[in-house]
Amino acid sequence: MPDKSALSSLYASFAGGMIPETRDIRNNNPLHKWYNQCVDRATDNSKCKLSKDEIFNWIDIGAGGGEVAKIMAERYPNSKGVAIDYHSKPDLLSGLKNVAWVQCDLNEKEFYRQFPRNHFQVALCITVLEHVLFPYEFIGNILKLLASDGSLYLTVPDIGSVAAKSMHRFWPYYIFGEHLHIPSKTGMRVLLKRHQAENALSKKKMLIVAPVVLPYPITYYLDHFRMKYLSRLFSAENTIPVNTGIMEAIIQ
Repeated sequence: MPDKSALSSLYASFAGGMIPETRDIRNNNPLHKWYNQCVDRATDNSKCKLSKDEIFNWIDIGAGGGEVAKIMAERYPNSKGVAIDYHSKPDLLSGLKNVAWVQCDLNEKEFYRQFPRNHFQVALCITVLEHVLFPYEFIGNILKLLASDGSLYLTVPDIGSVAAKSMHRFWPYYIFGEHLHIPSKTGMRVLLKRHQAENALSKKKMLIVAPVVLPYPITYYLDHFRMKYLSRLFSAENTIPVNTGIMEAIIQ
């Protein structure tokens, strides 16, 4: 397991919260449909029935380039959002008055103290859990930030998935030194049940821990596997639903 100084050096080499090569692929092949799907899943499963004009608070944890936060801010203009990550505010969020950016070390065991407790109706955490040193404490921090009617939506790679077992070391989510913990669905349930047993989830119900299919652009896959000569045959708007071995958990 890397120490914090090693992780700091790694993060300093990143672009928009990820490996520069991956960031370039995402810039060339935007994942709009996946980001919108995440927002749909998070808000559709919220205890609060959210309309376009709803007034509520939300937080995007490990916000990366700000893609999900931007969708939330624009879809719910009367909401107030906070987007957090270790790096400075991305340009994508410039000019959005209803979302604040906070630089935050998600490996701090009590990072929740930087924010109002029991404050957020919606929390989103999109493929972040695999990056942190202390997964149990990380989830505990998020749960402390949720209001009594708040919900958490998270996605994370599933080490027990068919994709992981069939692709082995070629599975895209094997990124040694960066992806530090990759749970199985059983492991994810155990983690959440531990919180439930210790009262952090006593008034909340774990609704879903299940695989989720991602609508990725065909060109993204081709670029990732270094087949750019084929990606020229497709538009970045052409998506294909593929079970890449990601799961989702919805807690409310």
